[in-house]
Amino acid sequence: MRAPLSLSLLPRLGAAALLSILLACSGDGITVPGDGSIARLVAVAGDGQQAIAGEPVPQPLVVRAVDRSDRPVTGVEVAFRFINTDGRVAPGTVATGVDGQATAEVTLGGSVGAQVVEARLVDPQGLAVEFELTALQRETPEGGGGGGNGNGGGGNGGGDDGNGHGHGDDGNGHGHGGHHGRDD
Repeated sequence: MRAPLSLSLLPRLGAAALLSILLACSGDGITVPGDGSIARLVAVAGDGQQAIAGEPVPQPLVVRAVDRSDRPVTGVEVAFRFINTDGRVAPGTVATGVDGQATAEVTLGGSVGAQVVEARLVDPQGLAVEFELTALQRETPEGGGGGGNGNGGGGNGGGDDGNGHGHGDDGNGHGHGGHHGRDD
């Protein structure tokens, strides 16, 4: 026959069990959602990328909304937009997820050089962060290409087909380069 459990031990056991549970749940792997008041908008990924002008950058732009304790804030609307060029962002506005993050895909504008995308909270606080991207000039093949309708081409003088015929185009439909006779 078992001895009855003393009632004076129950409060101690309850407190010990609660303390054990709290200690077990205080690990770094647990993320507790924020209280909803945003303190900062942080650039997480995507800054400093380069791509050919008019092309998408390799990685999406990612921001994170956090509260004063650096906990994620869920459901906050973030608007992404280029501030100095005609690039495209999709989606333009997105809500943060349970991790506090909002992500957008970016296609650079047509101009070569620095291009800036702003991510701004859509709320009265208007907190913002900027991503600096670089649009590169598309490389042109050496040797020039044929001009369509007398346009384009040029390059670095074309080549010789071995029969003394130069190739390339000066932009006016005239081939240049090579030599006009064989030097056999």
